[in-house]
Amino acid sequence: MSLVGETAGRLAYGLPYSRVSIAHLVAPDTSDGHATQLEDSMTRKGFTLIELLIVVVIIGILAAIAIPKFANTKEKAVAASEKSDLRNLVTAQEAFFSDNNDYAGGTYKGDGTVYTQTNGLAGAGRLAFTPSANNTVVVTYVDAAGWTATSTNPAVTSASSDLCGVYVGVAANSPNAAAVKAEGAPACY
Repeated sequence: MSLVGETAGRLAYGLPYSRVSIAHLVAPDTSDGHATQLEDSMTRKGFTLIELLIVVVIIGILAAIAIPKFANTKEKAVAASEKSDLRNLVTAQEAFFSDNNDYAGGTYKGDGTVYTQTNGLAGAGRLAFTPSANNTVVVTYVDAAGWTATSTNPAVTSASSDLCGVYVGVAANSPNAAAVKAEGAPACY
């Protein structure tokens, strides 16, 4: 009779068993140095190839969903910087008007050039205004009662918002009457 059989027999009759531990009953003796197949599968560490492939597929699906959502975020940020520049331009123009009773004109590039105010009439003056990086703001002098301006940035490629504009004066000064509807309020179109 085997050791396990003897132990089972003793336990069945209520006899105490000697020199047999519970570990010998549960796990077979591997004193020969070879692990059993059960022990191999229980002690193995790491992931299978299928598990890794599933994780990669899940990450790919999440990336496919997230990338289009954030793809136009940079364009929106650049368009916001253009609108901000146009709001700052309105303030600079009003400061210029306060000094000269007239508005300034000209082209202002966001290439690091710092523009300082140069007084002049009929659009000949220069504003103390510097646009954000890569923004180009073109101010068109209309008359002593108004002006119009547009802002562009090469990073904005969508046709729906590649140009922003603002105007002061009569509504006819608007660079795009359908989009820029209020005096002094920038809009992109």
